[in-house]
Amino acid sequence: MIAQKHNNKHSKTTLATLPKELIMKLVDEYRCLELGLVNRRLRSIAIDSLLTHRLYSPKAPRDRSNTLSAVQSYLRFVQVVPNTIFGDSIESLFLNLNHFTGNVRFEECGEISELIKTLPALKSVKITLEKVNQEENLAKLVGSSKCAKELTIEINDIFDDVANVFAQCILKLYPSLEVLTIHRPADAPGLAQDNLIESMNRALPDIQKTSLKKIVILNDFGTSNEMKIKETHHYLHIYKLSDGAFHRYQHFWMHGPG
Repeated sequence: MIAQKHNNKHSKTTLATLPKELIMKLVDEYRCLELGLVNRRLRSIAIDSLLTHRLYSPKAPRDRSNTLSAVQSYLRFVQVVPNTIFGDSIESLFLNLNHFTGNVRFEECGEISELIKTLPALKSVKITLEKVNQEENLAKLVGSSKCAKELTIEINDIFDDVANVFAQCILKLYPSLEVLTIHRPADAPGLAQDNLIESMNRALPDIQKTSLKKIVILNDFGTSNEMKIKETHHYLHIYKLSDGAFHRYQHFWMHGPG
C-alpha cells in the first residue's frame, strides 16, 4: 500500500510538471482532455491549446548556462510537430531565436525556423531575432510560409547590406504576406527604418507578384514616471504600397503601461 501511494504520488508530481508543449501535443493529438483535471496549470494549457491554436517557444532559462539545452529540447519537439493534428491546427506561431554564445547564434535556431513552412493553417508568425550578423543565413532564420498573412520581426540592429537580403527574403519566402511589422523593442539606436523601406522598394521589381500592402515599424521607448511606474511609448510608422513602392502613410505615438 505504501509503495502504491508512493508511486501514485510520484506519477502525479511528474504529470503536473510536464512541459507545456508536451501537454498541448497530448491534448490536440490524442484528445487527453483528462489532463485538464490534474491541476490549474494543466487545465489552462489544455484550454489554451484547444481554443487559441497558438504555439510559443520557451523563454530562455534564468540560468543562462542551460539556454542551449532548452533550445535543443524545443528543437526536438518541433521536429515531430509537422503532419500532426496539432501542427495542422496552429494558426499563430511565436519563435524566440534570440539565443547566442557571445555574438554567435545557436545553429539550432535556424533549424527551429524550418517548422514555419510545415504549418498549413498558419496565419501569423512572430520571430524575435534581436540582431542579425552579416554572416548569418537570414533566409533560414526567417523561414517561409505560403499561407501566413502577418509577419512580425523583433529586431534592434540590422546592417544596410543585411537589410537588402532581409527585404528579398520576406518578399520571396512569404508570398501571401499582407502585413509586415518590424518591432524595435529597445530605446537604443539601431534600426535605420528609411534604409529598410528603401531596401523593400529595391526588391519589389524582382518580385512578379506580392500580397504585401502594409509595413508597420513599431519603436518602443520605455520610461518611468515619478511614481516609478514603467510606461512604454510606442512610435508607429505605417507605410503602404502605392504606385509600385512603399510610401509613408502615417506616423503617431501610442502610450501604455510597460
